[in-house]
Amino acid sequence: MMARIYSKIDEVIALIKEAGYVPDMSFVLHDMEREGKELGLAYHSEKLALAFGLVCGDCHTAFKYISSLYDRHIVLRDSNCFHHFVDGKCSCGDYW
Repeated sequence: MMARIYSKIDEVIALIKEAGYVPDMSFVLHDMEREGKELGLAYHSEKLALAFGLVCGDCHTAFKYISSLYDRHIVLRDSNCFHHFVDGKCSCGDYW
């Protein structure tokens, strides 16, 4: 089951990169090489567990791309508000 989850995340990341998504390395808290940082963001728990509504800046950006490319309405809650991602935009106006 985990292999299927990681495979899907790889597919999603590749697709949103083609659409212009660039990982924001400033959200990586570990001191490592760029490739390790990028993988860390790709498999970030937030991207693996959308249902829990845990949002960092990089995941916020990724969810905007995902909502557009997969034609999804994604609703997440952080400590401040609900985020509604639709057509590549978030209801918070990127003021989160």
